[in-house]
Amino acid sequence: MARSSVVTESEAVVSRTHKKKYRPWPSRAILVFLAGGLIVLLAVGYLGFFGSTETKTKAAAGRLKLQGQRLYRAKKYDQAADFLNRYLGLAPKDQRTRELLAQIYWQIGDGWRAFAELNIVNRSSAPNGDRFYRLGLLADQMGKRDESVVFLKKAVALKPESMLFRVELAKSLTKLEHYDEAVVQWQEAIDRLPDKDLYAAVIYAELGDVLRLKGDIEKAKEAYRRGLEIEPGNVYLQAQIAGAGGQ
Repeated sequence: MARSSVVTESEAVVSRTHKKKYRPWPSRAILVFLAGGLIVLLAVGYLGFFGSTETKTKAAAGRLKLQGQRLYRAKKYDQAADFLNRYLGLAPKDQRTRELLAQIYWQIGDGWRAFAELNIVNRSSAPNGDRFYRLGLLADQMGKRDESVVFLKKAVALKPESMLFRVELAKSLTKLEHYDEAVVQWQEAIDRLPDKDLYAAVIYAELGDVLRLKGDIEKAKEAYRRGLEIEPGNVYLQAQIAGAGGQ
């Protein structure tokens, strides 16, 4: 009986140890596992939903852009502007399309909106002489003559060989009564033309006008005479010489 009692007690100890070692997972571990699975499911759902939404947005934007371009080619500028505006609301970083929108506004005579759109492009793009030139013209149309000169100077700095840019800069400087700077630009324009180029007669006329505004009458007459040497029949130059005191 004593041995039986000992064996029974030993078996009881082993049984208790066995139960401690192989007891089931606690409920907290199960909850953590389930929570992890839920998070994964939510993440998959989130990506699926918003990924689908992004795809739909891109598709809608593409249709708006395509329709706007078609209307522009059809010269339906007001409608084209509407579609491209809506497109840029979805794709604001598309600067090429924004530049096209600015061009449309220019064509329909909305200088303020053309200037605003082109200025957005200008602030986020590399310097471009043609863009600076257009901004200069638009600024002048809106009466922003100081800004016009700033833009046109940048245009000339980037493309010094452009007669068009230089002439517009000289005109803008004249409007601001910056006569000395205007004379420099007109003279530079003449120097860049071939000898006896007929366009030089026009520029000599402009140069003479600026010199006369400065009060340099003799230099003005000399400019008019140089123009007449190139184009003797130029009625304007003849009249200006007569008005400046004859030959």
